[in-house]
Amino acid sequence: MLQEPLSAIPLVNALRACQEPLWKKSNSTSKTFPPFLLICMILMPARQHVIEACNFVDAGTSLLLDAQVHEDFHAETAFQAVVAFLRRSGCPSILTFDRDPRWVGSATARDFPSALCQFLLCVGVQPNILPPRHPELNCYVERYHRTYKEECLFVHRPGTLEEVRNVTEAFEHFYNTQRPHQGRSCRNRPPSQAHPVLPTLPALPAVVDPDAWLQAVHGRTYARRVKSDGRVSVDGADYYIKQALAGQLITLCVNAVERCFEVLQHESIIKQLPIKGLQGQRMPLDDYIALMQERARSEERQRMMNLRRRHLQAR
Repeated sequence: MLQEPLSAIPLVNALRACQEPLWKKSNSTSKTFPPFLLICMILMPARQHVIEACNFVDAGTSLLLDAQVHEDFHAETAFQAVVAFLRRSGCPSILTFDRDPRWVGSATARDFPSALCQFLLCVGVQPNILPPRHPELNCYVERYHRTYKEECLFVHRPGTLEEVRNVTEAFEHFYNTQRPHQGRSCRNRPPSQAHPVLPTLPALPAVVDPDAWLQAVHGRTYARRVKSDGRVSVDGADYYIKQALAGQLITLCVNAVERCFEVLQHESIIKQLPIKGLQGQRMPLDDYIALMQERARSEERQRMMNLRRRHLQAR
């Protein structure tokens, strides 16, 4: 039997909190976090940008919780790495990451949140997306990044995917259980010795509301210029406005309660349009993961098309 989904009230509170990133609320470089409240992740090169590692570090304990090595992380495989981590470790309250397009999709925020961000919001994890060019705000995982590079990769110099995985697995054990850590919460002890008792994180819900992410963009506006056929596009879906408005600017405002766009011109609502792509009913977790994995695959195709277009324009 399918279990009940997450309680609506905590999820809505998390969604609202997502609108104000954690890095704006406090200085994460000086704040001490409880264990497993805030987990940080990053994609980093493990061998000449051909092989990458996706690392997950807990801000409260400095424990390396997971290190997944892959030949080619793109939006879909990066999404799979996060799902695998959450299945194995449970769901933290907050997951912090940078603006790598494989995490966040469009860098311009002209569309809806990426597949990963929608997924996190719908399973009760608050995405904490860092501003560009501020690695110090992701200091917990950046510190591991530097240590892993200097004490593992530069020492062993692995040449193949299997070798990278082997040395990474061995270093993960060493880092957590033997290497003294100078962080505030460890006090020159290995993280597992400094934190022998750890909380258990909630598992991924068996049933998911696939449209819960919409609350996070309630009130968000999307400015568009009406095309010659009277349509505009948001997140890959076309919406008919009015052909008489071709060439004019309009604004689409998300009304999450009514699940629609309020179309404004000169601050007046001229029509309402149902938001396309919503599922309208709860889904079993595995079905939802498959749906979002396909969306991540689509995001990757679009990202590569944009890269090729920019390359051709620059020639």
